[in-house]
Amino acid sequence: MTVSFSAHSSLDELANAGEARLTRGFSGGDELWQRDGVMLAARLMEHMARSGCGLFTLCERLPSLSVKRTSFESERTLSDIADTIVGGGRVLVTPYRSGGKYCVEVQALNSETARELALQVTKAACLT
Repeated sequence: MTVSFSAHSSLDELANAGEARLTRGFSGGDELWQRDGVMLAARLMEHMARSGCGLFTLCERLPSLSVKRTSFESERTLSDIADTIVGGGRVLVTPYRSGGKYCVEVQALNSETARELALQVTKAACLT
C-alpha cells in the first residue's frame, strides 16, 4: 500500500505488525479511502465501531508529530544529499523535474525538531 509521506508514522508500526508492505510518496495513497473523503469517513467509523471508542479517544492515542516541508537548490546529486541526512526524524528528499532543485519533507516529534532537521539537510545539501 502507498501512503502520503506525511501520513502518521504509526501506520508503519501497524503495517509491520500485520506483515504488510507500506511505501510512502508525495503523490498520496493508492487506496480509495485515501482519495475519497466519504470512503475515509466510512473506514474511520468502521474502526471506531470495532474499537468501541469515539474519534476524540482515537486521536488521543496517536502520538503527536510535526511536519516541515521546504525546498532548496543544490548542485549536489540526490545520492550526495542522502549521505548528509542526519537522524532525529523521518526525512524525504525528492528532486523537482527541473535539475538542481529539491523538496525536503521532515517528520519529527515536535515542530522545533522538524524545522531544525530541515535546516540541517538544506545547509548540508547546499555546501559545494
